[in-house]
Amino acid sequence: MQGMEDQSVDLIIADPPYNLKKNFGNQSDHWKDVESWLDWSKKWIDECTRVLKPSGSIFIYGIHHYICYIQCYLYEKDLKYQRQIIWYYENGFSGYKTLNAFY
Repeated sequence: MQGMEDQSVDLIIADPPYNLKKNFGNQSDHWKDVESWLDWSKKWIDECTRVLKPSGSIFIYGIHHYICYIQCYLYEKDLKYQRQIIWYYENGFSGYKTLNAFY
């Protein structure tokens, strides 16, 4: 995104790594702690907000453990939060063994 013009994008859809420490064959989902993940997230969010038009929108996929950190940072960037979209899993798909993380 660094080569893109400021305020040139109408819509950004982001599905960043969730910091679940899963092995995807690379280190794309491994951070030392939440603060390290959040520092990394702030960098890509800064780039997104730089290229986003004032009338544009950002859709960010996230997991309930961490999306609150993203939302707070978006408020700090003075972006207007519209709403949370819940992805309802009909069959209750979940990677958790004891508690489902779906609505």
